[in-house]
Amino acid sequence: MHDRNPISSISPTRKKLFSRNILFIFLSLLVLLLSSCFGPPWYQAYGIKTMQDLADVTAIPGLTKALGDKDEDTRIEAAKALGAIGYAARDSATELAKLQEDENPVVRVAALEALIAIGVDRQEIAAGLVAVILCNNPNGRRIGILAHRRLGYVNEDTLGALRTVAEGDPHMKLRPLAAEVLREVSIWRVKMKRPISTPFDQRKDEGLSVQQTALLPDIQCETKNNDLAIIIGIEKYQHLEQKSDYSRNDANLIRATLRSLCFQDRNMEFLVDEQATLSSVRKTFEAWLPNNAGADRRLLVYFSGHGAPDPKGGGYLLPYDGDPNYIQFTGYPLQTLYEKIGQVAARDKIVILDSCFSGAGGRSVLPTGARPVFVKIKDPLFNAKNMVILTSSKMDQISTGFPEKHQGLFTYYLAEALSRKLFTVAEVFSFLQPAVENEAKKMNVEQSPALFPAELSGLENLSFFPSQ
Repeated sequence: MHDRNPISSISPTRKKLFSRNILFIFLSLLVLLLSSCFGPPWYQAYGIKTMQDLADVTAIPGLTKALGDKDEDTRIEAAKALGAIGYAARDSATELAKLQEDENPVVRVAALEALIAIGVDRQEIAAGLVAVILCNNPNGRRIGILAHRRLGYVNEDTLGALRTVAEGDPHMKLRPLAAEVLREVSIWRVKMKRPISTPFDQRKDEGLSVQQTALLPDIQCETKNNDLAIIIGIEKYQHLEQKSDYSRNDANLIRATLRSLCFQDRNMEFLVDEQATLSSVRKTFEAWLPNNAGADRRLLVYFSGHGAPDPKGGGYLLPYDGDPNYIQFTGYPLQTLYEKIGQVAARDKIVILDSCFSGAGGRSVLPTGARPVFVKIKDPLFNAKNMVILTSSKMDQISTGFPEKHQGLFTYYLAEALSRKLFTVAEVFSFLQPAVENEAKKMNVEQSPALFPAELSGLENLSFFPSQ
């Protein structure tokens, strides 16, 4: 018997047909593979033409829609792109927050990091991070722990979640990882100069970023401080689309800084966004302040938000519910502000305005159709010999934000001056003025902080710190 090769028994015609079928299948698979590799990128389905356009603010609407895509990789990439755009993408925060319910922990973490990158308070994302660190998926827990390492200190709830994993996670490899991140956080607390005026575990969490925490002065309070502070930060307005960029961050940073300088929460009035209505501002300056002021107490007033000019030459602080078109009825006059502060008994009075009143842009607004005007501060406002006013810009300039730091430009350098333990008004202003001017020039903006009165005769030792 002769062995017969099955293939050799196939006719030449059938061999050709068989080869063609194999070739056809191979080519079809190759086409499918190439189409998956070289097909249209995901962002083009959302009206974004090129990869470079992902970094442009015009991509924000498309990226926000992409957060709801069925493909998890698309959701991740869209979140990362919005985070890279930064603060300008803040209107996408609501859709990013919805991703905290996503089944994929990578998507959830990408959304959390994007929320922080666009300026959402870290305290607001802490619950989402805790949920990832304690989720049922061990790989998800690992992703959450590593995310905490990248984000830095968030609050005691996230640290508690890390301790839970470090002390008893069923996956042994996760325990040392969580313990290592906890050790790193302890080191950050020291390096970031976390204030020691109050024990760390007794302090309220300010929801500050690591960058903001680094600006807090490292002070130990040896005496009880009964000084008063009023802090107002208005970023979003009820009747305006134009935000005062970073003003809420500014207010949070100043409150944390004053806590570090031994101010007590019970002696601080803190109003942000919708809390800072005209009626609340009036109540604060015309009722709370005179009821609490005393000759042995200092007073510090801080405002970050929009200002508006009066055609007659005056200026107004714009409260949350203010309307530039009816500023005389819905704004709080600067002259009234200074008069109310001047009338109360206080040892020293420091007024700080990270706002502007020219109506030329930045942190100022104008009635519809009006032109920028020049606001003047009148000398009679300085009858109080123990009061100084520190403004973020001259009255014919604009005050701008500092996108790189997610703060007002003026407020950032004010905080940096205090972190350097420059506590007298004279020391702070000497540092602040050139720093703001130089940074503003890089942005093609003219902004020069101003001090009233310009001559600090008798006020040279006016200080932010109680022992000075």
